Amino acid sequence: MTWLLALLGALVGAAAGYAGALALSLGLMAMGSGYGPNGGGAMAAAFIFGPAGALVGLVLGAWIVLRWRRRRGKAGGASFLKALAVAGGVLAFGYAAVSLAPVFQAQFGSSLAPTGIGPRLFMDIRLDPRSTIPERQRDLRIDLSSDMDHRPARIDEIGPPDAEGRRVVAAQVELFHRTARRLVVVRIPGEPVRIFRVPLPGRPPQMDEMSAWQRVDLVDAGAPGGQPVAAPADDRTEIRYRVSWPGQR
Repeated sequence: MTWLLALLGALVGAAAGYAGALALSLGLMAMGSGYGPNGGGAMAAAFIFGPAGALVGLVLGAWIVLRWRRRRGKAGGASFLKALAVAGGVLAFGYAAVSLAPVFQAQFGSSLAPTGIGPRLFMDIRLDPRSTIPERQRDLRIDLSSDMDHRPARIDEIGPPDAEGRRVVAAQVELFHRTARRLVVVRIPGEPVRIFRVPLPGRPPQMDEMSAWQRVDLVDAGAPGGQPVAAPADDRTEIRYRVSWPGQR
C-alpha cells in the first residue's frame, strides 16, 4: 500500500509541479514583454520550465508520502489526503493562471502579442521622383524602430513608376510592443535615411482604411556623429498605413 501511495503521490506531485512551473513562468512573462515573437516564450514554458517543475514535483511527491508513512504509519493516509487537496489547489491555481495570463498581458503588459501573434502595420511608401530602386531588392530596407525594439519590415511589392516617376513600396511589419514611440525608417543605398513618425497610440485600433499620406519627417545623411534633421521641403517621400489585428481584415 505504501508504494502505491508513493506512486500516486509522485504522479500528483509531477502534475502539480508542471502546472506550478508553467503558471509561474507564463505569469512572469505576462508581466514583462509577453511570450516573445511566434510564441517562443510559451514554448519554453511548456517544454522546458514545465517539465523541470514536473521532475521536481515527481521526486518531492514520492518523498513526502514515504516520509509520512514511515513517521506516522497508517495515519499517513489521512495526511496523504491533505497532500492531495493541496496538490489539487496548486493544479487549479496553475490552470487559472495559464488561462488568465493572456488576458492580464493584453490589458496591462507591454506586449501587444501575448500569445505570439500581434497586430500588423501595413504601409505604402511613395518614393520621391529622384529616388532609385536598387537592382537587388534586399538592398532596400524598411524597418520599424521604437524605444523597445527594432523590427525589419517585409516588402510585399514595388509598384511601377507613375506619371511623375514615383514608385510605391508596399510593406508590412508586426507591432509587438505597446509603445507610442514608433518610427518607420527607409534606407535606399546612396540616399539619406528617411524617417517617418507613426502617430499611433500604444495599443492601436483596427484600421480598415489607409491613413492619409504623410510626408517624411526626418533625414539622416549618415555623417559621423550627426543627428537626423528635419526633411528638406523638396523631399516628397510619403507614407500611409493601416493597422490590422489578427482575425480581422
